[in-house]
Order: sequence, then structure tokens, then C-alpha cells
Amino acid sequence: MLQGVLWRRLTETDFNAMNGSASSSGSGGGAMHVSLGVSTPTFPIANFLSAEGGRDVQIETQESKGKYAAGLLKFFSNPGRRGGEWVIRDQYNHRHPAWSIVAGFPKKYDPANPPYIFLFKIGRRYHARFLEEKSLKKLAGGVGAFVSRAKGIEEAPNEFLSAMAVPSAKLVDEFEEITPPDSPFDPKSITDGRKKIFAEIFRRQGQQVFRRELLKAYGSRCCMTGCKTAWVLEAAHIMPYRGKATNDVVNGLILRSDVHTLFDVGLVTVHPTNRSILVSEDLRKSPYAKLHGRLLRDPLDPAMRPPHAVLDYHFQLFRA
Repeated sequence: MLQGVLWRRLTETDFNAMNGSASSSGSGGGAMHVSLGVSTPTFPIANFLSAEGGRDVQIETQESKGKYAAGLLKFFSNPGRRGGEWVIRDQYNHRHPAWSIVAGFPKKYDPANPPYIFLFKIGRRYHARFLEEKSLKKLAGGVGAFVSRAKGIEEAPNEFLSAMAVPSAKLVDEFEEITPPDSPFDPKSITDGRKKIFAEIFRRQGQQVFRRELLKAYGSRCCMTGCKTAWVLEAAHIMPYRGKATNDVVNGLILRSDVHTLFDVGLVTVHPTNRSILVSEDLRKSPYAKLHGRLLRDPLDPAMRPPHAVLDYHFQLFRA
């Protein structure tokens, strides 16, 4: 699930648990946890949390700029309680910032307008949000399931992500989602492995005619770093390769191999208007941060510059 959402319509018991007003006997949320239910094929919470057979999971959610900071959520499944019910641990003493009074979370429970808490999973990142039912019903497109059921886990439509100010999945999220597990090392396959390495170098460098044209267009220098070492310069498609028609110089950049990888997964891009290089915040503490704000090198022939529409395609897939 590349971009999914877990939601829970809070009962008064849950709300009391979050506000520490439950009875000492435990009825009404004495444990101060928010109950979610048992993991089932229709409510695959263990998979959603990447629990991998565990019962105690801690995740870090992303900040919402200008609203609240990143936070931690602790989940627990107790085999002895209701068949292994999952809960969000202590939301009274350790309330998540997104569900705090400061963030606008209601101070009183209104059964006619209960709050919903949401946990979005975009690739491997999590984002916490909340919304009251009346506001939720006003949202256009793809929210019916959230109103009709008290809890669930579903694919999150882009319209809903946008309405909840959650970034949709980017190239790097898709890459992380499909990254295969490591395979064991086999010394018997060294010869075959060497052939695969050479084949991978050719593949990375790109279709040879396309690469030669790009090297010529950009004077055999990386468009972003200025590197002149031909061995590590690769032909990068801006829009995905879909046959010979996309092997046009205006749809390519010549990039150093490491920068090519970052470009391909959407952690580096080019602003389509001012043509400045943008580096994701994920890399701001790395050596690649120095590329941020630099202008992309132009080809020797201005007619070979990538057009706005081509750059904008990649820009929309960039994780800022």
C-alpha cells in the first residue's frame, strides 16, 4: 500500500481515555489508550504498522509545518485482551501533537460530531491528523468509507490527502516500497555476477546513442556538479523512458552517477521556471546540500534545453 490511511472514529470512551477522565475501574477508558481492534484481513493493522509479528511498535510521524512538530506513537497488541486487540498507548500523558488542544482537538465530546483520528502511511512515512465528522462530510471525493465505518484501513485517494494537507506519494516513496530484500552472497556465481555488473554499468549509463548526444550537448560535464569524468556520467531521462521517442536530448540530462540515482528517486530535481536545482530536506545534512539553489547547466545549444513542461513533470514527483 503506497499511500494508505488508518482511521478511528472516537467513541466517548476513547475520548475520555485521551482526557484522563475515565473511572478508576477502567470503564470508560481507564487505561488511557485508544482501542483500534484486532488485526484481520479487512483491518490489516499489523501489516500497516510493519509490525512483522511484533506486539509493541513505535513509529515516528512527520511534522506538519507551521502547525505541530513530529511526534511518536506507540502501539501495542495484547494477546490476552479481546483476542489481541491493538491500542495506541497512553494518549493522555503522551498525547500526539496532531491531536492536542493546541492543534484544535475538541475539548468536549459531541456524539453528534465525533472526532476522527487518522494515521496516513505514505511509502514508509507516517502522518497524523484529525477531523470532526461534520467537517469530514463536507470534503469532496473519496471520504464515504471514513464516515460510514468507525474504523478501517484503505488506500488514501489523492483528493483526501490534499484536503488533509498530507503529501502524496513521491518517486522515492515508490522506490522504497518496492525495494527487494537482500539475496544471500553466492561465491560460485562470481563470473555471472561480473557480467551483471558490466551490464548494469551499461544500463545505468543509458542507451549509448542517447548518452553520446547528451555528452556532446553538455560538453561532457555533469549538468549539476560540473564533473568531467566520463566514466561516471550517465544519461538521465527526465520523463520516463517509453521507447525511442523519449530518447530526445530535450528529455535528458547528463548526470554524475550518484546524482542520477537521487534524481531518479525524486530527491533531487530542477525547478521548471527558474531552473534552479532543488535538494530534498532528507539530504540537507549531506554533501549534496551544496547543490541546492545552483542553476542547472545549460546545453551548448540553447535549443536543446529541457522545456518547462518536461521539467515540471519531474518537479511534481519531488519530495521536498
